This record gives sequence, C-alpha cells and structure tokens, in this order.
Amino acid sequence: MAKTSGPLFSLGASGKFGGAAVYSIWKGITYVRQLVTPANPKSAAQGAQRLVIASAGKVNKVLDIAGTLATFLRTVTPNGQSYASYFAQQMLLHIDQSTTDYNTGGNAAIKAFFDNGAADAAIESAVVSYAADTPIEPGLSLWNAYQTAFVLGSPSAAGTALTADQAEVDAFVVAML
Repeated sequence: MAKTSGPLFSLGASGKFGGAAVYSIWKGITYVRQLVTPANPKSAAQGAQRLVIASAGKVNKVLDIAGTLATFLRTVTPNGQSYASYFAQQMLLHIDQSTTDYNTGGNAAIKAFFDNGAADAAIESAVVSYAADTPIEPGLSLWNAYQTAFVLGSPSAAGTALTADQAEVDAFVVAML
C-alpha cells in the first residue's frame, strides 16, 4: 500500500479511479491501492466450509450475552477475542468428531435429547445451497456446542455429548439462553 500526500491533487480523494486504483484514508493517512475484485467461489468444497461456519453461527445467534454459558466463555476466551468468535472457533475444531458421534455413536434417544433441545433453543438448520454436504441439522449444531463446552471445561456441560441425558441437555439449553 502506497502512502500518498494529495492523491489526484485532492487531499480528500477517496473511491475507485479508472477501474485500476482505489484511494482512501486509513487512520488519517491517505493511501492508494490496486483495485481488487474478490472472488466468491461457489464450489462444493467452499460450500462445505461455509456450512460448518454457518452451523457455529446458528448456535452463537441464540446465545444470551448474560447467560451462564456466555459468562463462562468470557473467562476462558483469550484477550483480544470475543467470546462468541472464540466459541465458534472451538466448535469448528470439533465439528468432524461431533458429526461422527451424532450420526453413528449416539443412540436414538440421545440424538432426540439434542434434537428437542435445539428446537427449544430455536437453533436453525445451517444450509448452503451449493454445498456438497447435506444441511447441518439443529440437533447436530447443539451436540457440537455441548461437546465443545465440555472440552472447554464448562460446568454447563456435565459430560460428553455421547453420555448426556435429558436433564443435562435441558440444563445446557437453559445455560445458553
């Protein structure tokens, strides 16, 4: 990025020029940079990544900032990062194992606890139209949030998602809201 002193002979120039350069001000410093049009690939692989991120976002959307889980997350979040972004980052690390456990490891009763809990919390399905994978269902999103909270040491998640009972899932939903 080049620093300028009077771009285009105007001290306050900003915006696109000639489809090749962009003039702007950053923290009081005028500068010029090349105009770049970002790509937005809609490949199956990109869709899969966006699907996982959407799933974490659907959980964070229902988190109450004054809730027990959010209060706990603030205590373990590194400085300079929001608790919601930290929780989403941690959920992204656990989504593959959570998906496997939810689909193959958990029995129908445990899955139903999470499906019902997700409905109670109003967690939405994560859908990306061009993703190769199917939408991430709300129950899986809640399962992943519960497992992530357990790994982080939250008292709201008493045990692993694989061994959770109805009361533990209900308590976790209450801690979120």
